[in-house]
Order: sequence, then C-alpha cells, then structure tokens
Amino acid sequence: MLSPRFRSAALPCLLIVGALAASLAGCGGGSGGSGDIGLVMGDTQSVNGKNVTAWSRIAPDNTVQEVGATVPLSVFQNPPTSGTGPAGAIAVVSFPARTQATTFFNHLEIHWNPNGHPPAFTMVPHFDLHFYGVPVSDVRAVTAPDPVDPAADHVPANYVYPPASDVVPEMGRHAHDPNDYQGTFTTKVNVAGFYNGQLTFVEPTVTQAYLEQKVNFTLSVPRPAVLGRTTRYPTTFTATYDAATDSYTFVYSGFTSIQ
Repeated sequence: MLSPRFRSAALPCLLIVGALAASLAGCGGGSGGSGDIGLVMGDTQSVNGKNVTAWSRIAPDNTVQEVGATVPLSVFQNPPTSGTGPAGAIAVVSFPARTQATTFFNHLEIHWNPNGHPPAFTMVPHFDLHFYGVPVSDVRAVTAPDPVDPAADHVPANYVYPPASDVVPEMGRHAHDPNDYQGTFTTKVNVAGFYNGQLTFVEPTVTQAYLEQKVNFTLSVPRPAVLGRTTRYPTTFTATYDAATDSYTFVYSGFTSIQ
C-alpha cells in the first residue's frame, strides 16, 4: 500500500523466456495442440540485478487465459529501500497489449514496506503486489482527497471502504474484507483499491516472512457486482514457488465477463 521501466537486452530476454517456459510448463498448455496456450511476454525490469517479468498465456482463439508475473525470491529477500515507480514502487512492469485491451489488467507495481504501515494489522514487513487496471499515468495522477466515492455495487461484497481522507497519493483507497484479519495480519490477504469511484487495482499483500517460506498459496479475488467498464475479470489467484528457478509466479486466471 504505502511505499522506470527497463527492458532487458536481447540475450537476457531470451534467457527469461526459457526460464519462464520451464517454470510455467505445469500451469498451462504445452505446444502443438489446438487447445494449447502460448506464453506472451510483457515488460521486464531489473531489481537489484534480478529480473521481474510480466507475462500472459493466450489461447489460439486470442483469449487471455492467465495474467501473471515472475519474481525471483531474492527480490523479496533483499529488496531496495525504495524505487522510482509511483509511490516508491520497486518494480513497474506492463502486461502484453492483448491483456491490456481485453482484461482488467494493465500493469503490476511491487511495493516494499519494511516497517509495515497503518492500519495496525499491517504494521509488519510485507510486500504489496498492485495489479492495476489503469495505466501508470493514471496512478501518478492520484491525489488526496479522493473526489468520488464508489457506488455500493462497485465495492466487493464484505469489503469495508475507507473514507476519502485515507487515499494514498499515487495509489488510491484500500478496501479490506474484515474476515481476512483475525486481530493481526500474519501472512496474506487480497485488497481492493479504488480512486474516483472506480476499482483500479487488486492487491495481494504478503509478509516477507511468509514468502521466505517458499510455499504455494491461493487468495480469493475481490470482485464487485459492477466494475464500470466491459472487460474480462479474474476469479482465481495463485502463487507458486519454483525451486528450479528460485522464484515465485503470481497468476490471475479464470476470466469471465464483467461490466
């Protein structure tokens, strides 16, 4: 919550594609069959010498099946204090053009919070993975106070929407499901972010200590009854640790239509 894009050279990009193909082989299709899904690369940014990469899996009918990012574990173990992205994001990587045109997602921003941040239950070292549905330029334009509250049907069920004064510049307002917290935030949750009356991001928030356990996990996806634009929106979020590449993949999938 609190807390430029660099394209790698040709050879590193080829290495990234190869590593991703190996690490993601079990998550989608292979190659050669009519129902197989192709891996399409988005942006890559170097963080402390390690590559954070955005990507999508797209079916032969050009339908986006998965939207994901691969992040080396070392980025979570030894992150920079701050970055040059909006609100100090240490990584900003855009998803492929087809993903931006046909799904909710535009880009990913990773924020590192070494001392946590308010409210009290998030005062532990953690990472915020902001999967944005709007361009970086829109994120940088977010200021306080937030001028518009969302309609009730734009807020996911059970999520508590904060007051306008709680907007985070270059980010937005963060809505939480109280059922995700039992007194203290200890591992992971999925936050819904808003600005100017619209849902602008979904945000897995995960503690550094939990990521260092090298475990796989899933999170429920905050989904409003009404989004405010016609697109495809995910129903599933999974995080998978790959020992072979010592990295995590974070994936949204199960896309269905929303308006």
